[in-house]
Amino acid sequence: MVSKKREEEARHGLGTLSTRMRLIFLVILSTMAAPSLAGGDSVASESSDAERSVFVVSRVQGPALLDAVRGSSFCPAGWEDRGTFELTAYVLANETEFAKGPVVQNPCGLEQDFFEAFLYGDGVRMQGSGRARDGSIVRYRRDGCFERAECPLTASGRCAATGRTIAVDPSVIPLGSQVLIEGLGERRAEDTGGAIRGHHIDVYYGEDLTYRQAMSMTRHDRRVCVRSSDS
Repeated sequence: MVSKKREEEARHGLGTLSTRMRLIFLVILSTMAAPSLAGGDSVASESSDAERSVFVVSRVQGPALLDAVRGSSFCPAGWEDRGTFELTAYVLANETEFAKGPVVQNPCGLEQDFFEAFLYGDGVRMQGSGRARDGSIVRYRRDGCFERAECPLTASGRCAATGRTIAVDPSVIPLGSQVLIEGLGERRAEDTGGAIRGHHIDVYYGEDLTYRQAMSMTRHDRRVCVRSSDS
């Protein structure tokens, strides 16, 4: 019985070793198949459109036998690497989502009754603009009041658009810049926000998301590239 048990353990050990060797071989093979980069990195995949997406880099982490291959990224030609950023989301707040609690009558700049939670808190004051129950657009002003607007206006004076608009810190990314965001694609820096400071980008989703969904969209360590001025 003892010898039989030892035989099974030996076979199990060889099987584990064989699996590990196959993993090492696959990692080595993938490294040899891709062009080498500085520091031992290798390109694992690349978008077919270099102007609109970020190249992905695979790298073996550490000396451990079964370390995972981790994704990283770099900027394509014609784009300046601005480092990694935190990504959050903002939307066009909808008053129907805030239909609870007290009502505010004729708030500063407006002549109508609104749900207080819609104008303040996570509503218009946080998102920048919102759609009232009557379908009109309400915008928050810097002086603490509100106003009607034709569209959700941004700090650049353009109407915010899903798939295009992001809010940035202008001291880090100038307004008007074309920006390439890892895992997201190309956007334009058109807006700012009181809470958007440093390496933080707020991505506009309009009415594609509820404000509650937007609150769960935070992402960290996303590579951000800005189109070079001479490209």
